[in-house]
Amino acid sequence: MTHYVLLAIGLAIFWVGSRMADEIHRLALASVAIFPLSWGYLSSPLLFQCSIAILILCVCRIYISYS
Repeated sequence: MTHYVLLAIGLAIFWVGSRMADEIHRLALASVAIFPLSWGYLSSPLLFQCSIAILILCVCRIYISYS
């Protein structure tokens, strides 16, 4: 259950950082968001990790095909 909380905190920090106008604060919040996101990802069950990895690969593939 804690991995969901950590992932939510990391995504919230990343979302707030993406809304910032100042580039320094945006970069700082993005670097701070890495820690709870990675900790939540690594503490999650294997099935959840595999599904997130597949989702990331699909999004990357779609992004590459449109650019």
